[in-house]
Amino acid sequence: MSTYGNCARYGGSETPASPATNVMQVTAYSNTGTLGAGKAAGDYTIQSAYLAFWGDSGLGTVNRNPGGTVDPPEGGTGSTPSSSAPEHSIDNNGRIDMILLTFDRAVSLTGVDVGWSQTDSDITLMAFNSTGVMNDLVGQSYGALQSGWELVGQYSNANNVAVQGVTTDISSRYWLVGAYNPLVGGTSLSAGNDYVKLRAFTATETQKTVPEPSSAWLLAAAIAVGGWASRRNRGAKAIPA
Repeated sequence: MSTYGNCARYGGSETPASPATNVMQVTAYSNTGTLGAGKAAGDYTIQSAYLAFWGDSGLGTVNRNPGGTVDPPEGGTGSTPSSSAPEHSIDNNGRIDMILLTFDRAVSLTGVDVGWSQTDSDITLMAFNSTGVMNDLVGQSYGALQSGWELVGQYSNANNVAVQGVTTDISSRYWLVGAYNPLVGGTSLSAGNDYVKLRAFTATETQKTVPEPSSAWLLAAAIAVGGWASRRNRGAKAIPA
């Protein structure tokens, strides 16, 4: 996999797979503008970001910023964002980085494994919980995501445990996970100092099956059939010998 790109596909292992065997796709996003006092959640527009793979540490992002005084590059100079540590991680220093997980079927996330962190490791998890179409995130804002996105949880110090557990009854193909994002609401945590790399995820899949008939249903069916046969017998006439 190339060091920088916007997305990568995984097919049942850590080796990127072709779209035909896609199990999970990861896509990097960030936002324009630097978070600051007096700004509303809708003031920050989501944009694509560079995705980076850092071996056993996991996935990181590098902002794709145009530069200039209005939207200066994060941690860099001129119009070039910095790809050095810790800016190469998924962070919320100035801008908020998040990764979109797209599965080829609906799953319920049960855990997030942070493989590396610096300073702090608070993370945010969201899910697209709708039967509608999930539109491209680019051009939207974290504070006003299209209808259908739901906050699953804000998790403090996710790298302090082997795997950050997730409890939810949501089953979805689309999950957003990244550095703590105060723009989407939920629990208030310290912002601006979370640097994480995402190493792995755990999930369960619920498959719908046709239930077997219960014994009570079978008994009722047997009684109904027996009653019909009994009525038929009482209505029959005897044939003389």
